[in-house]
Parts: sequence; structure tokens; C-alpha cells
Amino acid sequence: MSAQFFNTVANRDVLGFADDYQKIADFLSLDENDLSKMAQVRRQSIRLDEPPREVIERLHETAIVINLVAEFFDGDRNRTVSWFHAQNPSLGNIKPRDMLRLGRFHKLHQFILEAREEAGWGHA
Repeated sequence: MSAQFFNTVANRDVLGFADDYQKIADFLSLDENDLSKMAQVRRQSIRLDEPPREVIERLHETAIVINLVAEFFDGDRNRTVSWFHAQNPSLGNIKPRDMLRLGRFHKLHQFILEAREEAGWGHA
């Protein structure tokens, strides 16, 4: 089986998110309104101590792409946060954080995977 098969996630939880949903949301400054849009649930149902299934799924996806980028930056939190908050010309001048907020996880995930492959960076 090709090693490429496993390149869809980071080698490890680089930034130590585990299942700490608040920590994942805080990393990208995602508030209840953002999470509501991402998960397509009512804002009133957003509780990070007991999040709805849809919010858990979106935050797991978010942790995947954050860790892929953090792995590329050798775990540097500041560079990783900056990458997500900077407009990216390769994404049509959209911030990666905004892509997540707009429910564009799959497009962002694919972009990151392709960029890592082009750079020759990824799993051994």
C-alpha cells in the first residue's frame, strides 16, 4: 500500500489538541457564530463542553488541517496561526481560516495535501 494513502493526516497531534474542542476553536479564534456556520447548526446549540455531533465533526476536520500545517512548520504555533490568518493568493486571496468558517474544509484539505506533495514533504 502506498505511503501516500496515509498523507491525509499529520504524523501526530502536533499541537496537542486531542479532543479539546475549546482549544481547537481558540487556536483559530472561532466563536459560536463561526462554529454555527461551519456545522450548520443553530448558534444556541453550540456548547464546547458538550458539542453537537456536527460541531465535533467540523472541529476534528479543523484539527486535521491545523496539524498538517503545524507539522510543516515544525510545530511552530505562531507560524501556523499566521498561515491560517493570512490571505493566500493560491486560494483566491482567501484566508485559510475563512475557508474553514465557510465550510470549505475539503477544498482546503486538498490544497494543503497538494502543496505538501509538491514540496516533497509528508510522510516517509
